[in-house]
Amino acid sequence: PPGTRFDGNACRFEAVHGMSGAVPRYRRTVTVVLRYATGGTQIARAGESGWEPVRTIRYAGHLHLLVANVPALGTFAPVATATTPYVQAAPWGRYAIVVALIVFGALLAMRGTRRRTRPIP
Repeated sequence: PPGTRFDGNACRFEAVHGMSGAVPRYRRTVTVVLRYATGGTQIARAGESGWEPVRTIRYAGHLHLLVANVPALGTFAPVATATTPYVQAAPWGRYAIVVALIVFGALLAMRGTRRRTRPIP
């Protein structure tokens, strides 16, 4: 859709009846679940006139899930707004602070151990 970009792989979902090969008709909507890469906001469906947005529920967090109920299967892709950056910055500052605290604690522990093992003159 206009103003968006792809934020993951497009997936085509198909289903047929075993022996007959007939395409099933669904009594209820079908739930499509896709993962997005950086900032997906909705699922788009490939239609005859291009990609069409689908009403989507976004579950942020570690799994980065987009969920949509659709009337039929087809080709779907996660999309994000066009201004969403492709790469999200890793929290390297937090990692560096944690590592520094661990190293500092280890040095203090080693220093304290060395003082206790010296013989008294």
